Amino acid sequence: FPSHDTKLIVTKKVNDENLCFFTFFGEGGRQQQEIERHQRVMDYQQKVFEKLNVPMNYVHNNFNYYDFGQALDAFANSTKDIVDYWVHFDIDAIPLYPEVIYEIYEKIKDKKTIWGCASQSNHIFVNGTKQHAYCNTSTFALATDFYKKLGQPSFRSTNRGDIVTGK
Repeated sequence: FPSHDTKLIVTKKVNDENLCFFTFFGEGGRQQQEIERHQRVMDYQQKVFEKLNVPMNYVHNNFNYYDFGQALDAFANSTKDIVDYWVHFDIDAIPLYPEVIYEIYEKIKDKKTIWGCASQSNHIFVNGTKQHAYCNTSTFALATDFYKKLGQPSFRSTNRGDIVTGK
């Protein structure tokens, strides 16, 4: 699995708690034109986060070898004891107004809430139906304490749910 140098992790301090904003980027079977577009999109995202005074961690991952779930597991395991919250934004996701950073914190500060983009899966049966909502990984946030309380579950795909592979 990829390793992450935790000495390089930057956080946003809110009420004496550390929020770790992050996204993954890297190669993964893409054409050169797509790689260049992803870089431009990521550059624009970085400008938005800088304008909001929110440090973003751009975490390299080679998606040819490690899918999103594996990368997220490795990142969670290497940062769970040094940050209080994880806040993930895909490289093409941006907050539209400055207060959203504090709104996210307000939603998850109870340490028993997962915040994120709501989605619905139509291809996996759960509890006898294909109609179930879940927190999409394009934007999500949760407390590391909550993650630990849940037993540090893997972010990898299972027969109950899947995650983008990045391939």
